[in-house]
Amino acid sequence: VLNLKTQRDKLHKYTKASADIIEKDTKTIKRLVKENKREQAMLVLKRRKYQETLLEKNQKLLDNIQEMVDSIQFAQMEVKVFNSLKQGASTLKELHAQIDLGELEDIMTDTAEAIEKQKEIDAMLSGCLSEDLEARVLDELAQLQKEIEEEEKAKASEALPDVPDHPIDEKQP
Repeated sequence: VLNLKTQRDKLHKYTKASADIIEKDTKTIKRLVKENKREQAMLVLKRRKYQETLLEKNQKLLDNIQEMVDSIQFAQMEVKVFNSLKQGASTLKELHAQIDLGELEDIMTDTAEAIEKQKEIDAMLSGCLSEDLEARVLDELAQLQKEIEEEEKAKASEALPDVPDHPIDEKQP
């Protein structure tokens, strides 16, 4: 790639030099025509035409070299992407190799069994309450609800002013 880029740079320099020669020849042709030196103008014109054909060929070479450089750089990028994908796939395989499917199934089974056992324990605990104990729990719950209601009433009555016991006249001095 470096050699191609070096060659491309040399061709750019040659293109600039050719363009300068063509421009110089054009000026010379105009000067010779003004001086009525037709044969010399024809020779310079032929040389200019030759330089123009060389310039066209040079431009085609430049285009080809640039296309080749671009293709090589794109191919290098594709190789990097391919290697990255390859490395990613390899890493995934290594990670999957660390997970034993049999062991995973055992863990999932153990977890399901533990959940079932906990449900059984919960069912036993909730069913173990005797009728007497359950009645006491319900009474305590009712008592707590009553206390909360009384506290809320007390807070509400503290916030409101007292209502007078006697009739209020509309006009008071």
